Amino acid sequence: MSKGERSFYYWRNDAAEGHFDVLVNKIAKDKVIDTTVAGDSFSAGYLGARLSGWTALQGHLVAGTFIHYRGAIIPVEVTPKLI
Repeated sequence: MSKGERSFYYWRNDAAEGHFDVLVNKIAKDKVIDTTVAGDSFSAGYLGARLSGWTALQGHLVAGTFIHYRGAIIPVEVTPKLI
């Protein structure tokens, strides 16, 4: 669940505390190209990364990459930098 521009919550069933608050870097407005499908793209990028065994922060970084490109399509040459 997004908590604004600087953090988000996520829950794990096995977590004693119930949720974690993950702080992330703010994305500069001049770096944002297309937010048309930002919510769906965030969900896809985050969940895809988490299902691949990445951390919550890594998932958030992948998810945040979508808004830097038109149509929420990350160019092939950028993809290896995410891994």
